[in-house]
Amino acid sequence: SVVWFRRDLRLADNAALLDAAQNDAVIPLFVWSPEDEADAGHGAASRWWLHHSLLSLQAALEAKGSRLIVRCGDPVAEILEVIRQTRATAVHFNRLYEPVWRAIDARLARHLRSERVELKTRNASLLLEPREVSNRSGGPRPHPPLPRPRCTHPRGGRDPSASRTWTSCRRWIGRRDSDQHGSPARPRRFHA
Repeated sequence: SVVWFRRDLRLADNAALLDAAQNDAVIPLFVWSPEDEADAGHGAASRWWLHHSLLSLQAALEAKGSRLIVRCGDPVAEILEVIRQTRATAVHFNRLYEPVWRAIDARLARHLRSERVELKTRNASLLLEPREVSNRSGGPRPHPPLPRPRCTHPRGGRDPSASRTWTSCRRWIGRRDSDQHGSPARPRRFHA
């Protein structure tokens, strides 16, 4: 089975890798797609993180007696080429939800069906799939509702002048209190 590493560049807590390793020998693959990454708006810092994460993943795989195959180009074409070279019968990966990646996943699924290669995807980054979240009338919700921040005065009690906005919370979070003598306040212990 080919395991297509994307953003989940680790061995631990990797649902697709665990699924593949239980059933078959694993062929670890990473495909760098500069065009798709550019569409996602990733810059130099992301590429720096990617470089070091790939080095770390390669070292972890080598410690397990394997090696990472790294390809550059169209992910679908590169995955199909690795399947042909290795005669893999399945492709495993953890889903991404940005439109560019969903389009790539759909294209890959079509090609794998025609090649009679099994496709297994896993949710490894969300508590719920987007299609599982709905509004009160049963329609899709673009995102779960965000909780309202609760602002409290640093000395306890509610700040009567604070509205329930992030700006008012930041004001209290960043505020430096002083004790009754004008010197900085001693650290307080918080009890749960």
